[in-house]
Amino acid sequence: LAAEDMSTFMEKGSRNVKALIQRGSCYAADQDWHSALRDFSDAIRLQPTSVRALCLRGRTYCCMRKFDSAVNDYETALKIDKDSQAAQEGLEDAMKPHNPLPLNTSS
Repeated sequence: LAAEDMSTFMEKGSRNVKALIQRGSCYAADQDWHSALRDFSDAIRLQPTSVRALCLRGRTYCCMRKFDSAVNDYETALKIDKDSQAAQEGLEDAMKPHNPLPLNTSS
C-alpha cells in the first residue's frame, strides 16, 4: 500500500533516484520482488554508482534466489565503496550454500 501511495506522487518514468529506491524498498517490504527489482534497476540505470541501490537490488535477487545476480551487484558495490558494510555482508550471504526450495508434492 505504501508503494501505491508513492506511485501517485511519482510520474511515470521518474528520474528521482531517491524516490525509486524508497518505492522499491516498499515493494520489497511487501515481498513484491519484481516491482522492487524494477525500481532498483531503474535507480541504478540513472545512478550507476549508487551503492545503496546496488545493495538493495542484490538483497532482492537473494530473496528471488538469484544468487549469481546478487553476487554481481554486491561485487559492483564493493568496487565503488570497498568499505561498504552492507555490500560486504550481502556478498557473504549471497555466497553461502543455500538450501533448494522445497518441492510441492501435494498434487
